[in-house]
Amino acid sequence: MLRIRIIGSDEQLAKKIEDTILFICAQDGSDREAFPDCLFLMGRDSQKDFEKAERIWEKDSAQLIVYVARCPEDVFKALPYPFFHVVREFALEQDLRAALQKLSRSRPAEKWQTFSCKSGMLRVKQKSILYLESRRHEIEVHLERSPNMQAECIVTMETLESLEQRLKPAGFARIHKSFLVNLDRVVKLEKDRVTLEGGEQLYISRYRYPEVKLQFEQFIRHLDFL
Repeated sequence: MLRIRIIGSDEQLAKKIEDTILFICAQDGSDREAFPDCLFLMGRDSQKDFEKAERIWEKDSAQLIVYVARCPEDVFKALPYPFFHVVREFALEQDLRAALQKLSRSRPAEKWQTFSCKSGMLRVKQKSILYLESRRHEIEVHLERSPNMQAECIVTMETLESLEQRLKPAGFARIHKSFLVNLDRVVKLEKDRVTLEGGEQLYISRYRYPEVKLQFEQFIRHLDFL
């Protein structure tokens, strides 16, 4: 489902906007789920539209609103208002494409990781990965509890060494010979353990702690920079 809502009484135009957005996403290969929440505001009276936008911003000043202008005059009337983008009805596809490109840049794209499993290649959201564990000659990928996932743990055929090499640039740290942890899910780092979101704790090898501490500090500074 699109994370975009269309407000207006013109059902025909609303359908046209929705269909055009779907067409552009399919053509460009865009991930529709990656767009931040956005309102498309359109109406027959520009002044009433602007008043409606102001009421929305009074409730949520961060709400992104794209204004659909019916005529060139409405484009100029919309300039004093902090609309995220102004789309001209008479240049709908061109302006919608520009608006969607701007939306995609306003929020970083969701990162995914792919694992080789017995049943084939499995793709999971990086944010959902808590840690990877080597157990009985198998590598288990532990995931957060989610209604969208059929399992909280998947088994990959890859080695922990190869996974460490691949995932380290993405913010994963080898804290123990058996554990590779997603630093994005770490809420507390101590000399002998890390605490993850949800309270689960994993032990850190004594000789690995200095490198893990350095990685964690660099990761935090990178988040602050973003």
